[in-house]
Amino acid sequence: RPFGIVSPKSATVDKDRIFLLTYMEFEVGYNGDQVVSVNVTSEMGLEHLTDITDLGDQSFLPFKYSVKWKESSIPYHQALKTQVRNMVQNQHQSVNVHWLAIINSFVLMLLIL
Repeated sequence: RPFGIVSPKSATVDKDRIFLLTYMEFEVGYNGDQVVSVNVTSEMGLEHLTDITDLGDQSFLPFKYSVKWKESSIPYHQALKTQVRNMVQNQHQSVNVHWLAIINSFVLMLLIL
């Protein structure tokens, strides 16, 4: 999913406009006291896009997120294997484990905060 959109210039707009997605939704699956899955979705409604074309260096831009907790039957020792298998089946693309590790670290940081 994209984290932003570039709107190309047109007859009425003289330059490209850049929009940033400022809302993310996390769905966290848990089994007992252990997290076994995390899925991130981004809402692409206009209310979640912010025009950052003319923002300066010291601008304040609020980000929002929501977390939904969902009980799961996935055993903890099979969690990563299940997530990777589902990604490949649902997206029909190869999995880049390095990118998956970065996202996983980011999500864990958010959960700790």
